[in-house]
Amino acid sequence: MKKAITIREVSELLNIPEHTIRYYTDIGLIPSIQRSSSNYRIFDEESIEWLKGTIYFRQLGLSIRDIIHYHDLCFSSDPAALRERYELLQKYCKKAEQEVLQAEERLRYLEHITERDRLIAEQQLPDLKNPRLRHSENNS
Repeated sequence: MKKAITIREVSELLNIPEHTIRYYTDIGLIPSIQRSSSNYRIFDEESIEWLKGTIYFRQLGLSIRDIIHYHDLCFSSDPAALRERYELLQKYCKKAEQEVLQAEERLRYLEHITERDRLIAEQQLPDLKNPRLRHSENNS
């Protein structure tokens, strides 16, 4: 992206509501946001990257307060701030890895029951999940 874009374009680009973008800019989560002469928010590559990071952090479960704290650490020249940023990110990397493992487990389960239902539909297995069919088979 070479030119500055509007909030509507950013909303479409990132598939998030304009009011969410306005909220994030109003509370200072997008430090590089610019304003046009008409006071409209204007986004460049840097502001979009800050916004993407904020969205990802929210999806990971970080509170707005924690995201603001992380952003404050980004602007600190204290070497301890860099270490704290790293540790915060490591914590959420571990959380995301755990969520991936849980999602993979759910996927395996879904694949298993999908295959089972395919075999039932092809009449290669009895439908033991259907109580009516189970009951009628027991009475036969």
